[in-house]
Amino acid sequence: MNVQLIAHTQLSDSFFDSFDELDNVGNYDHNLINSLDTTDGQAVALTAIRTCYSPNKPSEIVAKEGEKYFGSKASDGGAGTDADRLFRMIVRSGHTSTLEHLTFTFAIEGVSRALLAQLTRHRVGFSFSVQSQRYVRMGSDDKIGGFDYVVPE
Repeated sequence: MNVQLIAHTQLSDSFFDSFDELDNVGNYDHNLINSLDTTDGQAVALTAIRTCYSPNKPSEIVAKEGEKYFGSKASDGGAGTDADRLFRMIVRSGHTSTLEHLTFTFAIEGVSRALLAQLTRHRVGFSFSVQSQRYVRMGSDDKIGGFDYVVPE
């Protein structure tokens, strides 16, 4: 089996440029957001979660609340930052729809059709594109008839 990450959640350049921290006179401090130790996925998750609970606009959440969540230790005594505490709380509460904005695309090769059937049967939150055995010419040296296959243990 071969699994390779193809793509993942990434902030658009225009959104990234727009969420620099506001200073005390309403101007943006372009260095503050760059100094926060966070990933694009964490910024998306914070935006989605806080959209439900914050008076700020979604486009302003990371700018106005990012330092609070990413720049301080978890207030519940757990590991990581206060953003990590928030993520744990969301998972425990079952409000995980806010995490559906995060995406990952993998190429999975060399698995049985039985495994693919199980993955697609239990597809909550997953999308699949599977190589067709009907339309793809399979064969050794591009000759009809032979193809690679996997036998599960």
